[in-house]
Amino acid sequence: MENNINNINLRSSLPRKQDSINQANEKLKSLKRRYDMNYKDIFSGIKATFNIYKKDLPVLLFAILMFKFGRRWQDGMMAMIFFPAIFITMLKMSLEHKLYTLIFLIPWAESRQIPGQMMGLVGLNPVNVLFIMIGTSIAYRQKKIYAKSSLNRWIFFYMSLILVACLRGIDTIPYFDGYFTISSYLLDVFLKPLEIVLAGTMAFYILKDPEEMTRFLRMIKISGALLAVYVVFRGGGTLGGVYKLTRTLSIHKNALSFIFLTLLTMNLATMNYGEKGERIINKIFNVLYILGIMLTFSRQGYISCVLILFLYFVKKGRKWFFVFIIGIVLFWAYFMPVEVKRRIFTGTVKGEEMGVSEHLTGDVTAGREAAWEASMPVIKEAFWFGRGMYTFAKEVKYGRPELPQHPHNAYIQSMLDNGLIGTILFLSFFFYLLFLSWKIYRKSNSIFASAYGYGFAVTILVFLIQGVTGFRFYPYEESYFIWFYLGGLMWVEKNQKYLSDNGL
Repeated sequence: MENNINNINLRSSLPRKQDSINQANEKLKSLKRRYDMNYKDIFSGIKATFNIYKKDLPVLLFAILMFKFGRRWQDGMMAMIFFPAIFITMLKMSLEHKLYTLIFLIPWAESRQIPGQMMGLVGLNPVNVLFIMIGTSIAYRQKKIYAKSSLNRWIFFYMSLILVACLRGIDTIPYFDGYFTISSYLLDVFLKPLEIVLAGTMAFYILKDPEEMTRFLRMIKISGALLAVYVVFRGGGTLGGVYKLTRTLSIHKNALSFIFLTLLTMNLATMNYGEKGERIINKIFNVLYILGIMLTFSRQGYISCVLILFLYFVKKGRKWFFVFIIGIVLFWAYFMPVEVKRRIFTGTVKGEEMGVSEHLTGDVTAGREAAWEASMPVIKEAFWFGRGMYTFAKEVKYGRPELPQHPHNAYIQSMLDNGLIGTILFLSFFFYLLFLSWKIYRKSNSIFASAYGYGFAVTILVFLIQGVTGFRFYPYEESYFIWFYLGGLMWVEKNQKYLSDNGL
């Protein structure tokens, strides 16, 4: 059922792309009308919606159990019972369910809400165990038609750049006042990013058909929605509450905002696929993601959120564009929380009038401009190739106290670490992803593949924009959904090529 609704691929013999898209749209509408007959009343609608999600309900319950009791039972006698049971359960899971569970657990692992160790062994935690299980299964699986991707070389190229920057930065370790040893440095700056990238791209090797691809995307949306609910309620809707929450989660509020931005981009692009109940739930998820962005109080996140919505409504047509403008005006006038308005006006006279700390008046960058200016002389000293990863920290110890611990700008960070040459190489990887996903959006005859390409392209665009105020171009907790999306993109691209080569 979901295969038919979500993945309509037409033969390449159709005379014009526009004709094929129009026919596909009509077929999609016909299928939706047929399957929406299951929603005659509220009870039949609930039952039909439950049937969509029931296959993956055990994964959700398992993740909630881990979240609820994992840290509480990671030590003591309960650990002797709990963790062997967890290990056996994960071992018995299908490969697809292992992947879905990994998607659920990674956000909570990065925010330290699930056990960091099992049986007293640091590093032996559910995420790492799942990662090893999935990787081992993939390594020993029979080679299939989707075993190779045109993106494999690009990913290898990108990780090689990170490895070079990592090795060049090893001499930084003594300047972190004991925070790093050689092993912890390599773990943090190379092995952890490598695990995030591999965890995401594993989807390419596991997904076998369109239904699994749909379920994969559904798991990402649900896990993100749960994180949004947690942040909105635990943050309390205040800036102080969010600062307190981020200290607990060990994730910066701007990073949380970016996570919700990546969820919003893909959900907006693909929310109209599936049965009626799932489409309704996707719209609810959009509200949760926007609330997550709004109540993490990241001004760069606000800009990116407005851009995402602007692009979405422009894509829908002129009428929806005017609906967007009117909606923004009305929401600002009648519904925007005062706390959010204060955050938006931080650094201005208006902000001071609203009670924002006056020392920030005149600096809408909240101090980042000073960090950027202080970074320029250091960039000039190693302009072409930089100094290696995070070696900016050495300059602080060399009697230059005006320098911040990091420059709050991914482009400047990359110039410091990798120089102009390295920065161009890093950016070439993301620009290629942008080009490829946009090409799929524009040229694919599959409505789902086209929507997925659009969602991924906007995600990468937002990632590059967010880099202006502090995100890294290296894989870390704020960008893990991008890497899951990349695994899906690899599958979509290979699937479309296979269909095209076979005249489907």
